[in-house]
This record gives sequence, C-alpha cells and structure tokens, in this order.
Amino acid sequence: MKTKADSLYELILVKRIRSELPGLIGGMLPRETIVELATHAREKNFAEILHSKVKARSDSYLSDIDFNEIVNNQREMLEKE
Repeated sequence: MKTKADSLYELILVKRIRSELPGLIGGMLPRETIVELATHAREKNFAEILHSKVKARSDSYLSDIDFNEIVNNQREMLEKE
C-alpha cells in the first residue's frame, strides 16, 4: 500500500498546493478596471492597454503569494502522513 501512496505523492502535493492558492477576487478585470478601460476602448492601441492592465493585475496577484511557504508547508504536512 505504501508504494501506491508514494506513487501519488506528486499529484496529491500539487492538488493541495492548488487548494491553498487564493482566488483572484474580481477576476482579471475588476469593475474599476473595466470602467477605466472603457475610456480607451476606441484607441488603436487598446489591445496593448488591455494587455498591460491584465498583466499588472496578474503580477500583483502573484507577488502577494508566498509560493515557497505554501510548497514547504504542504510537503511537510504530506510527509507526516
């Protein structure tokens, strides 16, 4: 039975990490961003502006997550089981 559990370690670890990741409240384009983007909707470079806003939102979200802590905590908990 231990062999079966060992073979699932990686999958279990990744699923536990996934469950620890916080959701992105408001999604990639929260209301305030939509209102701001609407003022640029007719500009030729709207796609670039949109990309920039989404990238900034994504970067901010990711910078707030301590991935090392999440991974280390989940590994530790899994190895104790």
